[in-house]
Amino acid sequence: MQAVKHPVTADLVGRARRKLGLKQGQFGVRLGKSQGVVSRYEKGEVEPPGEVMMHCMHILASATATTGEVPTSPQTLDQLVQTLEGALSLVRSMRDKSPGLIQGDENDDNSHQPRQA
Repeated sequence: MQAVKHPVTADLVGRARRKLGLKQGQFGVRLGKSQGVVSRYEKGEVEPPGEVMMHCMHILASATATTGEVPTSPQTLDQLVQTLEGALSLVRSMRDKSPGLIQGDENDDNSHQPRQA
């Protein structure tokens, strides 16, 4: 059996798919990917691209906000922390690869404001 190379992203993709109650093929259609690609994401064999990760994070965030679900068990909290750490790492990686992708400066009080046209 091959070692999982991307455990955090594998967990995130799988949890997002299960939250929607979809099979891998159905979830793949939503992502514009094949069932096989979704399977490889969930096995941790392939790291999903940033847009897939953002989509999965949005699904989980929306589901939590809608249901008011608050993790209470230590295991669930640990999984949430791992997922958030993975997401933060992904965002940092994206920022480092494409500095113009994420606008705003960490020291700029107005960085959260939309840009004016």
